[in-house]
Amino acid sequence: MFAFDPLSYCLPITVLGFSLVLLRASAPGRYAPAGILLLVWIGVFLLHGLAAFFQIVPIYPIGMSGSLVLTAAVFSLCWSIVFFTKAFLQFSKRGAWTASPVPDPPQDHGISGMFLLFMVCYSLCALLYFYLVAMRIVGSGNVLGSLQLLRTNINYGGASWGFAGYAATPVTVFSAYALVVSSGKGHFRRLGVYTIILCAIAIAILSTQRTSFFMLLIVLAFASSRNGIPPLRTLVNLFIGMVIAFALIGALVGKIAAEGADVSSFLTSMFEAIVYYFITPLSAFDASRVWEVSTYDAGYVLRFFQEVLSRIGLDAGAQKELVMPFINVPVPTNVYTFGYVAFSDFGFLFPIYFMFVGLLVGFTFALPRRIPAARVLQGFCYYPIIMTLYQDQFLTIMSTWVQIIIVLGICHAFTNVERRREISLPDRRENSEHAEVSLQWKP
Repeated sequence: MFAFDPLSYCLPITVLGFSLVLLRASAPGRYAPAGILLLVWIGVFLLHGLAAFFQIVPIYPIGMSGSLVLTAAVFSLCWSIVFFTKAFLQFSKRGAWTASPVPDPPQDHGISGMFLLFMVCYSLCALLYFYLVAMRIVGSGNVLGSLQLLRTNINYGGASWGFAGYAATPVTVFSAYALVVSSGKGHFRRLGVYTIILCAIAIAILSTQRTSFFMLLIVLAFASSRNGIPPLRTLVNLFIGMVIAFALIGALVGKIAAEGADVSSFLTSMFEAIVYYFITPLSAFDASRVWEVSTYDAGYVLRFFQEVLSRIGLDAGAQKELVMPFINVPVPTNVYTFGYVAFSDFGFLFPIYFMFVGLLVGFTFALPRRIPAARVLQGFCYYPIIMTLYQDQFLTIMSTWVQIIIVLGICHAFTNVERRREISLPDRRENSEHAEVSLQWKP
């Protein structure tokens, strides 16, 4: 059952590699999300194959069935993103309601110092509130020394972050937005931006969740890039930052090396943990055989709406748990890649799910990056794309996406107010001479 089959790795690498070549030949920058998705999965299949063949770590090789199913999932999501991105871009060029040709003011994306101060104050208050809730969960004021207990109580002790979990998400949004609109503008603004980012980092550490840290790093790297794709140096720094975050959180919660271990043992344990983190989901997906036991009930995708209905007193049925049961591959793991949710909810109708996800991603990346809110939202969209190797983070975390969009809408509203103030009255009269209407249809 667990014999190594080279074709199970050569086939997906070939198919996805050919797709990447086609993508690079057409418009690599325009369809960057699809390109990133392909690069991630080519790398994962390659790393998993090397680890399974040379037994770098004990891991079950993936079978042909699991390999084909995952390849189909990546392929369908990739080309759905490409299709809908191209469709929305063509629509915006050939016919769309667009603003009249009013030039942007010199500092077209500034925010007021008062709103930046509000973001700083909110971030500090959210951090304090998060810390107080953590103190209550561990029953001690020494939270940093009790992160392992904090993680255990949350995962297995019935503890919950409650409202603090929702209050923390805007800090991540503020950190990326402030970085985009305040880059290179004065010492006061830079100090405010760094304060917000440090608060977001502190909250990510207190959450004891690597995914929280990864989201922060990914959105900062991709949102701060002017062209959508960060330069190679930034990508290298992102990778190093994710490794450091992985090691830091793992050490603080006791998942990397035992207490008092020497440097050599720590590095060996960290290397094994990183390898397991990236490759065990493939083995778990293959061992789950989810494509044979699909429920076709959209239970994972509809969790958010079930929660909303239950909050208003309506019976929405039992909700599926996002925390999966552990499976031995042979090491225990409870993450099954992004394909598990799609096949569990829709079976072999999974392309419908990925087409809808591709539509949402395509619309997001068709938005003009000159709008800071769109730029930050696109940065957030890279997070679920990169995390596909780990778990589905598209529609299963709908409440988080709703928060992100609402907070970005607030930021965008205040940015627009500032931009309108920066346009002087003579500029308005000059612009009115060149455009009699504020909106016009482009045939």
